[in-house]
Amino acid sequence: MREALSKLELLRLKWVAGMLVYLVALWAVASIGNLGLPVTLLCGVLGLTFLVRPALSERVPPFAWHAAAGAIVLFVALNTVLAMPDILTPLLRMVTLLALLRALQPRVRRTDLQLLLLSLFMLVLTGVLTLSLLFALQLLLFTPLAMATLLMITLAEQAERGQRPQRLWAGFTWRGMAGRLRVVTRWRALWLYAGLYLCMLGVTGLIFLPLPRFRLDQALPFMHLTS
Repeated sequence: MREALSKLELLRLKWVAGMLVYLVALWAVASIGNLGLPVTLLCGVLGLTFLVRPALSERVPPFAWHAAAGAIVLFVALNTVLAMPDILTPLLRMVTLLALLRALQPRVRRTDLQLLLLSLFMLVLTGVLTLSLLFALQLLLFTPLAMATLLMITLAEQAERGQRPQRLWAGFTWRGMAGRLRVVTRWRALWLYAGLYLCMLGVTGLIFLPLPRFRLDQALPFMHLTS
């Protein structure tokens, strides 16, 4: 019987998957240019740094996370006042920074779900504001990563029910994680899931393409109907 991942390994994978979800959402929001270069660089550099060295999330003292949340609130309030009457840009920055805070810190089930919800909101706003075909690629990357994160949340809760490890990243190496994944991965099941996902995309495309489109700056066709 093929061995399974331990609770510790599932928790690590869940954290990494959540960070990847956030980085894809950040890429999507940054592509529309509303965040501004300083916020984009701050979020991108911190996200990639913590992804490469996830043990950094445990080295930040708890009071620093609370201080960061307060700083985000003050920044967004000031930015909203200065940007009036534009409220969309401060809203995008608020959601992006709050999602960054959730992505960087050690997470439990509640904060994992908050991260997914904030990242989804970032992607939805991007879809409303952009006409770029790049959004389709970002959506294709976001969907399986979000599904994988939800799967890791469920598996981590069911595996070896007990206390959460005190030091999640003690002794962690990317090479060790890659080796464990090669050992436990069921490739046949993985290809089956990939095939089902592609089938779902195909059905979605067949449903979406025939739908009529309307431009918001023009009157809808049925408004011109006369009796």
